[in-house]
Formats: sequence, C-alpha cells, structure tokens
Amino acid sequence: GALGASLDAVLRPPPPPPSYTQLTFRRGAILSARFAPDGQTVVYSAAWQGRPAQVYALRIGSSEDRPLGLEGIVLSVSARDEVAVKLGRFLIQRGHGRREEGTLARVALAGGTAREMVENVVAADWDPEGEELAVVRRVEGRNRLEYPIGHELYRGDIHSVRALPGRRFAISEAVEIGGGGRYRF
Repeated sequence: GALGASLDAVLRPPPPPPSYTQLTFRRGAILSARFAPDGQTVVYSAAWQGRPAQVYALRIGSSEDRPLGLEGIVLSVSARDEVAVKLGRFLIQRGHGRREEGTLARVALAGGTAREMVENVVAADWDPEGEELAVVRRVEGRNRLEYPIGHELYRGDIHSVRALPGRRFAISEAVEIGGGGRYRF
C-alpha cells in the first residue's frame, strides 16, 4: 500500500517542464484569456494599439484570430461553447477593466448576437455543466456573489469567482487586516 505508492513516487520521472507558445504578435495588452472546452481554442480580450478591449477567438497553431465583434472582457467559456463577456469600453489606462462593472452577456463561441443578461457585473464564471453563471455584481455599493443570477450567496469586496463542482465557489476578496488591505482567497 503506502510503500508501493512511495516507491512509485520516487521512481517515476518528473513531468517535463511546461512549454510556452506565443499566440499573438500585435502591440497592446491582453486583458483576459480562457481555453474553450476543445483545449485548442483560446478566447481572449485584447486592447491593441490603444483601442478599447475587443474579444477574439484563436485556434492554437493558426496565426489568424477571429474577432467576435464585441467590446469587452472575456470572463468564462462554458462546457457548451458559450462565452460570458463583460461588455463595455475598457481601456488599458483605466485599470484593465478588471474591477470595473459592465453588462454581462453571453454569445456562442461560433459567433452570433450577444444576449445581454444583467448589469453591474464585475466577474462571472460558468458552472461545470455550462448551464448557469456565478456572478459578482455591484449592488447598493457592495459586491455580491450570486448563483444563480439574482440569488445572493455572499457579500464582500469580491473581485473574482470560479465555479467548482458541487455548487462550490472560489473567490478572491480584499479585506482589511491591521489597517492594510490584503487579499483573501
């Protein structure tokens, strides 16, 4: 039992180091990126040459990205190939749009018209099934975690959310500790 597992861990070669591949070569900033379920498509937001953030899809191995025709920041890609986007004119000079609110919309990865869902969204993530979104929304001056949308689970200075199996959520939150701000995960 334990001896076999220990020997296996000692005798097994270490995994190879990760490899990195540059996917885009434009001048500007990538504000967010997520893999699609196929593991070969990257959906990302970028502010190229001082312009507002736009949403793109890129297949690994291709040099051509495909604009999805949206201004905003990619938040999540579902198991059903739907993209959650925070719509708005986010400029690099304004803090990357990470903490700014926008209108949450969903759009098919294949393209099409974005369907607006709710306003004042800071962050969002699809649940593992790709059916519902967990959102961080600014309501009455405070951020709150909602799942499903409209059902409050928690209030605080929440900045991001990741949905986990079993209706669990990982959040990052700023809290005051001894007079200095700190992040809690």
